Amino acid sequence: MIMSTPAETLQPMSEIFQPAEKAFDDGLKHREEAKREAATDPAARWEAVQEFMVWAASQSTAPKMTPAACKAKERRLLAGMAGMFAEQAPKE
Repeated sequence: MIMSTPAETLQPMSEIFQPAEKAFDDGLKHREEAKREAATDPAARWEAVQEFMVWAASQSTAPKMTPAACKAKERRLLAGMAGMFAEQAPKE
């Protein structure tokens, strides 16, 4: 049996999440960002971002939709269809 709770006793979402919001009100996030920025120079940060982008692109499992890849896929599909139709053709 599911018990229902009267609406008057439910806590508003703003009260539930208020402690998490207060953690960022004291400027902790801004101080940590300032420390991170002071620890590295912009050129090193940009180089790290570029290295990460290259790494992420190499991890991709999705095929690239280049014209050459599309033509190769089309050739494979047409070859498979030709074989399928050859098997279904009536034998004389």
